[in-house]
Amino acid sequence: LFANRATLTRYQVFILADTLQAHTREMLMSVAMSPNTIEIIESGAFAQHSEYHSLVDGHAYLSTAIFLRLHAADILPAIDKAIYLDADVVVEEDLATLFSTELGTAYAAGIRALTILRLPPKNRKPFIDPYFNSGVLLLNLERMRAENHGQKLREAIAKHRFPCHDQDALNFVFQGNVIWLSPRYNYCTPYDAICSQREGAAFFGISEKEWRSIQRRPAIIHFIYDKPWNYRLALRGARWRRYFKISPYRDTRLAWRFSSYVMATAILAKITPDFLWPWLRCAYVRLRYAND
Repeated sequence: LFANRATLTRYQVFILADTLQAHTREMLMSVAMSPNTIEIIESGAFAQHSEYHSLVDGHAYLSTAIFLRLHAADILPAIDKAIYLDADVVVEEDLATLFSTELGTAYAAGIRALTILRLPPKNRKPFIDPYFNSGVLLLNLERMRAENHGQKLREAIAKHRFPCHDQDALNFVFQGNVIWLSPRYNYCTPYDAICSQREGAAFFGISEKEWRSIQRRPAIIHFIYDKPWNYRLALRGARWRRYFKISPYRDTRLAWRFSSYVMATAILAKITPDFLWPWLRCAYVRLRYAND
């Protein structure tokens, strides 16, 4: 985010986290070079509701901190508009243009989740259609605060126990009152391997030329599924490693894992001709993402 900002852009960053050790806080805060600022907000009372704890129990990859963004409007009472970013993204360009998006009465601006995948039925029926991926959102905190969305979102999660937790809850409560952004602001790495250029362009309503341009240089890369700090062969992992090498964590030894699925994904993304994906996708996706 900081490495690719424009000269006149100033970022005020709030990191929403669970309880952090002192050295972790120090390393994160060391990234904040003037004029940028960083403030770390730990989960505290907002994530202590019993339903949040029951949802993350047994899930090693989840913490109660994921629910903090549901309460962002109340956690940041002086902020009326903010870009939310998941932790598993890299930002490849300045985000002033994204931030300047006019929200009007919409609750947020986001990017549709690419649902052309032939996933098992339980995975492919969102509560709302179209359905957004919540890894990157421009949030209208002023309107969310006025309509008490923090409580509404918490109540929705407690009542429905959504399979995709906070993402499903946001889609359910926002009821499609969002502005749709270009996929360049949330390019999910599996797109490299599970859809043809024609399908990607058609889904987002853009030309194939624009889709190819987005693939070449997305503004934000979102590493869903295979994380580049776990797998050397994770799609677009080289982009993540570029920033890792200039971060305060650059001396950390990564514990690489091996996965035949990840290897197969990397190979298929490189060598499969575009015209073959419509034929291969059904079998590949059912095998690769059967339990997701």
